[in-house]
Amino acid sequence: MATASTVDLGEQGLAPGETIDPYLDEHLVDGATVHIPAGSYKWDGSGFEGAEANAAVVGEGDVSLDLTGDSFRNNIRAESGTIELRNVTVRGKPSEKSHFRLETSEAATIIVDGLEFPDGAEEETKCRPFYVPRDHAGTVDIRNCYYSSFSDNGIYASSPGYDDGAGGRVLIENCVAHNINIAAIRVGSSESVVKNCLIVNDGPAPESEREQVNMRGIRVRNPGENIRIEDCEISMRHEAAGAPIQIHEEAEGGSGIIRNVTIRNDGDSEAIDEGDAAAEGWEVSNVDIAGTGDLSYPEGFESVSIGEARDPATADVDSRAASVLSAEIDQSLR
Repeated sequence: MATASTVDLGEQGLAPGETIDPYLDEHLVDGATVHIPAGSYKWDGSGFEGAEANAAVVGEGDVSLDLTGDSFRNNIRAESGTIELRNVTVRGKPSEKSHFRLETSEAATIIVDGLEFPDGAEEETKCRPFYVPRDHAGTVDIRNCYYSSFSDNGIYASSPGYDDGAGGRVLIENCVAHNINIAAIRVGSSESVVKNCLIVNDGPAPESEREQVNMRGIRVRNPGENIRIEDCEISMRHEAAGAPIQIHEEAEGGSGIIRNVTIRNDGDSEAIDEGDAAAEGWEVSNVDIAGTGDLSYPEGFESVSIGEARDPATADVDSRAASVLSAEIDQSLR
């Protein structure tokens, strides 16, 4: 059994081109900080489940995990302290259900920082980079991540906000989502935050498992309180794009604020879509909506301006530009 410590997998014998899963299985234990040297490694899609307290996996430099199997499914749970995943790029398209499942106990935290998924998923699959389940009770913090062309949501993090959910908080900051089906970001539990994110739908996304395409931006799915959507830019320029922001009818009774947000909408869905009276507990501040499509928003919202259609400089994205684009948004919207 590995001793809890700082471990360099290169010093343990891992070389570029080899399969990394057995090394992660052996060395990622409670109390361990596991460093992956720069390079490309074969990845069967597992290896991140071995620790439940105060552990980390950190890519040093340019680290690529090249998927060799049909899926990646890692159920990561923090029982206490903090578990961190940092600076890794996942390459390859899964064809079977895939996600990093992120769940914590009430006093614990998971931090995901700098994970990139540039290749997306195959058609008619149930694949997403991140899923936060109902039993999440603490804090999940997803930062500086880039993901493109997934079939079934990007960050699916609303489940803790269900009536039978544990109510854990989700923080999403400085993330870039490109051509994501169903929803780029989905939240719903109290005190959750989506901040300084860029969402662009300017091309097709793969169909979901049910052969559906509805490329929404930020979707509030459950009635959490004091949810914040701020300092974000959303651009919907593809015919299959849905609502840039949706406050779903199941979110009725919740509350939040949308502020310092720029929306470009060329589609037929409402710019800010409200189900029933779901937006009654919400406020807006400094929201700009433009485009050639439906520019409507809930009747009670104030501090919304309708501008001229434009192509934002941030519209063309790829993984190498993700951090730069996030920095540009940060400077332009603050």
